[in-house]
Amino acid sequence: MAKQQLDLHHRKTEKARNLSNEDICRSQRPGNNTCCILMDLQQVLFVPTLTYSEMFYLRQLSCFNFEVRVEDIGQPIMCMWNESIGNRGGNEISLCLVKVLIVNTGITEKKHLVIWSDNCCGQNKNRMMMFKLLFLVSLNGFESIEQTFLVSGHSFLSCDRDFAYVKKRK
Repeated sequence: MAKQQLDLHHRKTEKARNLSNEDICRSQRPGNNTCCILMDLQQVLFVPTLTYSEMFYLRQLSCFNFEVRVEDIGQPIMCMWNESIGNRGGNEISLCLVKVLIVNTGITEKKHLVIWSDNCCGQNKNRMMMFKLLFLVSLNGFESIEQTFLVSGHSFLSCDRDFAYVKKRK
């Protein structure tokens, strides 16, 4: 029974990854009206980076890094803030997404938006995100917005490569 559930889980993961790749390829075709973006939040970054053992117990500042990757052009756009500005909840995530989509004018020329994200309820599956996406439609920027979630535990997006680079450079 457990092996069957594991096999089903892997098939769902592979299907989601294939659908994601299809959306990305479709959005990169010339003359296409679809924009495909991937979005993810990096694990908390602590500043400053402490190495001395006695400093380990001192208070560090938590920083949050949210990436919206526009796959049409392969361009990552990162929003970074610290805990004194805001948390990492649905309101902050949806605000960053709307800000990126409004400021980046090349995206709003497209009529259809496809969003791929991980399956985190607190950040991506909430009312604030839904309201902000409806707001984008009401601005006459997009005719339709489709948000798709990857299978839990297998949310390896291209954003993760960018996060690894940020972590390595830290």
